[in-house]
Amino acid sequence: FPSYIIELRKNEKEESYITMAITKKGGKLLWMLDTRSVGDEKISNQEAIKIGKNFLDKIGFKNMEATYSEEYDGQLVVNFAYREGDVIVYTDLIKVKVSLEDGSIRGFEADGYLTNHHDRNILEPQITENEAQNMISIDAKVKKSRLAIIPTEGSNEVLCYEFLVNYREDTFLVYVNTENGEEEKILQLIIKEQGILMI
Repeated sequence: FPSYIIELRKNEKEESYITMAITKKGGKLLWMLDTRSVGDEKISNQEAIKIGKNFLDKIGFKNMEATYSEEYDGQLVVNFAYREGDVIVYTDLIKVKVSLEDGSIRGFEADGYLTNHHDRNILEPQITENEAQNMISIDAKVKKSRLAIIPTEGSNEVLCYEFLVNYREDTFLVYVNTENGEEEKILQLIIKEQGILMI
């Protein structure tokens, strides 16, 4: 996105600063990075997620839902995806970095959202949730499910049933196409104290 780059410092000698990119069209915040150091952690990950959600609401990104997060260097990076009705839209993604010292916003990246967000005509699934569940290739125990739009190769997207499953000692997300029942993707969840990662 053609953007204006803005750098904020208290004075020219200060080593830490805030840099941000504002799109020339629409004046949207594209990304932001605050390089100030972070002290001891004083707030929980759940508080940080709530702060991130409130920040997005305040700057005009509505209906965003926290999906996954990772903690490092006293900060929590939270992935927020757009929600349309009962469908989570993973292609419309925003990342927010929150300080666990004071809850300040230390980073922001909305390229995925600004690139992909548009009015969608989400079609009704052609197969039922039970039919989709029977298409899962691994003999896994389903814990919960929901509808999700996920990216595919070639900058396309597809509506799927997202199944959170347990298989042996591990946890996975399995995506089954709502139109033809094909298994589109399997991601393993790595659940740690620092947050949840998908691989």
